[in-house]
Amino acid sequence: MRDRELVTSETACPQCGALLAVPHQVDTFACTHCRSSLRRGTGLRVHRLFERPRITREAAAGFLRGWFASPAGPNDLEKEAISEVDGLHYVHFLRLRRTGADVVVPLAPLPTPEVLDLGGVPAQLDGEPPAEGEEAGARVIAIDEDLLKEELRRAAADPEVDDVLVERRAYYPVRYSYRGDRYTAVVEAGSGRVLAERRPARREVLGERGVAAGALLLLFAEAVVVPGLAARVVVIVVTAAGLYPMLRWAVARHG
Repeated sequence: MRDRELVTSETACPQCGALLAVPHQVDTFACTHCRSSLRRGTGLRVHRLFERPRITREAAAGFLRGWFASPAGPNDLEKEAISEVDGLHYVHFLRLRRTGADVVVPLAPLPTPEVLDLGGVPAQLDGEPPAEGEEAGARVIAIDEDLLKEELRRAAADPEVDDVLVERRAYYPVRYSYRGDRYTAVVEAGSGRVLAERRPARREVLGERGVAAGALLLLFAEAVVVPGLAARVVVIVVTAAGLYPMLRWAVARHG
């Protein structure tokens, strides 16, 4: 996508960060916001990319059920979880292509923490804006224009920034509850991948946490109760050696 000539492109004023359309057949022009004098080719060229949804809301619910059934969660999560997949949402990110790693910044307050992960997920983005009527019923989260200007002004002052992209990502927000606790997630509208900051833990993991807590309590008690430094060291070493096989088993089973 980087080498492709995109349909919608603008130039960011290096002084104030305002987005400008460069007039045709002129070498110099003035920023319409701060009145700075600019030459053609100065400033940062900003490209706008759009993600087209490739799955429906119903398909997103199916991907969510498959995620519930995965072995990473409780065995009864698919059966017991009460979920709701919201309608299609669009959110904007600013991607700064820099020498090394890209910098991705959301351009509006995010409704759920999972949305932040979208900016780092590869997606098939297009330079063509959506066709008329394609967004019927979808919610577009508006860009914070002041935030955009500030980020563009910083990018213009950064010599390592090679390219600037305003990316509009599509997703389905998810809310679900399990055994009285509430959770949120995101289903990508392009791939169906489910993103979540947290999810219910497996029962065996909860049991292992209890065992680990008990082992730590035992070691602490030995350090306090056993008299004499030498005796404490010997007892703790022997106990730890006995617990080591249990730790290796847990790591081999669950990573």
